[in-house]
Amino acid sequence: MTEQKDTDSTDDAADDQQKADGDDGGHEEIKVAKTETNAALLTQLYQREAYRKSKGYGASGTGSRTWRMQRLTALALIPLAVWFVVSLLVHMTGAGAAPAAWLGSPINAVLIAALLLIALRHATIGLRVVLEDYVHTRFLLTTSILALYAAAWATGLAAIGGLLVLLFKHIGGA
Repeated sequence: MTEQKDTDSTDDAADDQQKADGDDGGHEEIKVAKTETNAALLTQLYQREAYRKSKGYGASGTGSRTWRMQRLTALALIPLAVWFVVSLLVHMTGAGAAPAAWLGSPINAVLIAALLLIALRHATIGLRVVLEDYVHTRFLLTTSILALYAAAWATGLAAIGGLLVLLFKHIGGA
């Protein structure tokens, strides 16, 4: 019986030392506060989580940026297209030299270049979205998008090059 008391007191001393050291001998106690579950609060939390997950990202991770760029190019095209149509109606009634002189004006050349480049950007965004929606083969999709961008670059460079030729010929000839 004396041995039992010595063992118990040794165990108690070891337990006290473990508690003082912050070690409870591998027995961790988890305390959970009980709160009432509010359905409205849970819905709000789920909505916040869903918002954070989808915050501006589409399937490729650039959904809102592409959408915003499409809208901005459309808004920029409105005044440029109106200016272009009105200018065509007013200035293009003359002989072949009059349109060249009109295109040779630096202000008109810059506005036409802006119209062409913004229209090309708007078209490539829209056509890429159509390709992503309707072309399901990965290789064909990638090839189509690369061809689309190559055609847009070639068209843009040719148009800007033509405008520069007209601009410098008109400035040099005037």
